[in-house]
Amino acid sequence: MEKPLSDPLDQALALHRAGDLAAAKTQYIAILRRHPAHFDALHLLGVIALQNQDAASAVRLIKLATGLAPDVSDFHSNLALALKELGQWDAALTSVDQAIHLNPSNAQAHFNRATIFQLLDKPELALACLENAIRLKPDYADAHFQLGLTQHQLKRPALALASYDQALGHLPQNAKIHHNKGVALQELGDLEGGVRSYDQALRYQPQHAEAYFNRAVAQHHLGNIDDAVASYTQAVALNPKNAQAHSNLGVALLTLLQPEAAITSLNKALSLEPDFAAAHYNLGLALTQAGRPEEAIQSYDRAVALEPNYRYALVSRGHALQEQTD
Repeated sequence: MEKPLSDPLDQALALHRAGDLAAAKTQYIAILRRHPAHFDALHLLGVIALQNQDAASAVRLIKLATGLAPDVSDFHSNLALALKELGQWDAALTSVDQAIHLNPSNAQAHFNRATIFQLLDKPELALACLENAIRLKPDYADAHFQLGLTQHQLKRPALALASYDQALGHLPQNAKIHHNKGVALQELGDLEGGVRSYDQALRYQPQHAEAYFNRAVAQHHLGNIDDAVASYTQAVALNPKNAQAHSNLGVALLTLLQPEAAITSLNKALSLEPDFAAAHYNLGLALTQAGRPEEAIQSYDRAVALEPNYRYALVSRGHALQEQTD
């Protein structure tokens, strides 16, 4: 094997680590023109292809690198990531298993193995891989976060919360982790704690639509309706296609005795999701509050047509019909 070129490669690596992928790519290509069998440059060029969402090129380049240096664990680990992006699950697992065989202490390889199992909907297997990664690298923030997501998937919010806290100990300004911590707290019944976590997420990522939505849900359940309306409004401004947020905004406005505004929000939800039975029901309530009983009955009818055992819609429809006959 050729002896690696330290200076040009170090320069390219510095550019790569700084996020200047175009300049780093140029440097790696220049190295390969002089030394076509430079396996490090081939591998890192493949990593850049993967970062640029060109998984097919990444597989081709990293396979060339592994052919030249078959005993480098990281090459097989990154090849697994590229194969995963192509949906080649068996080949990806074979590659990551080879990475771990070559270096059982490769925490990144254990982490990559976990991400494959997560996509295959095998959370228990992912859990074991993430625990291995953390055992090998206790400050591995991404592994702690993914462990939290996996615990969440397994309906273990308390364990998820503990993992999110571990991740935040290393990445305290990560909005995604704060948001998911809020979800776990909310599921555990700590609505005020959830709001505080969503506020932290929004502090670091002010355009986080899902954080606004979940914050609004928590405030809604706490009875802070004005605050909930403000957060729902931000959520739909940032993600106008969220039918649930439009519907929830309509319900909150209905609570504030603003039926016309509620009708607008609920109609928006239904334009996005016409078979949204709860939105039809709540539209019926808003129309009733607005003094439009005939239209309300039509909305209740649509809700019941979609969900024949929709008790609240049936009862409200009955009340509306009774009022018409009185």
